[in-house]
Amino acid sequence: MLKGLLLSGIFFLCSFFGFYLSYRLRRRKRLLREIGDTILQMGEEIRYSNRPLSDLLSLKGKQSTFWGAGFTGGRYDKSESGYAKELTDEDWGILEPFFASLGKTDSEGQIKSCVFTSERLFAQEEKVNVENSKKCRLYSYSGILAGLFFVVLFL
Repeated sequence: MLKGLLLSGIFFLCSFFGFYLSYRLRRRKRLLREIGDTILQMGEEIRYSNRPLSDLLSLKGKQSTFWGAGFTGGRYDKSESGYAKELTDEDWGILEPFFASLGKTDSEGQIKSCVFTSERLFAQEEKVNVENSKKCRLYSYSGILAGLFFVVLFL
């Protein structure tokens, strides 16, 4: 009885770990989409409302957890955002120049920067989508198979 419970616990733990890794991959794709959409919205806000950048960042910070956590002293600090582990160095390589250029050009330059960055993020999202289609299934099935392996091993 106890052995059965222990084996089923090991199976569920391994399966959960596989599904968790799969979830994290899908989360990165959703996060890239959210950031790209928000940057496009920022460009539209700059174009049509001429809202000051500090007000715009404050508004976006209230609408999204990504934007609210990382801005300190007018700069974006990725270690403060909590998303440093979710996004890769390649993703941050797209975002950091954008954050560094905020407020340093006129409104046309800001709009071009928003469009350019969002296009790069959407291209990155497509790349992640292709990678994830195989890896998500791999992680899920690997977790299940690892669980089955341990169950058979301990029987």
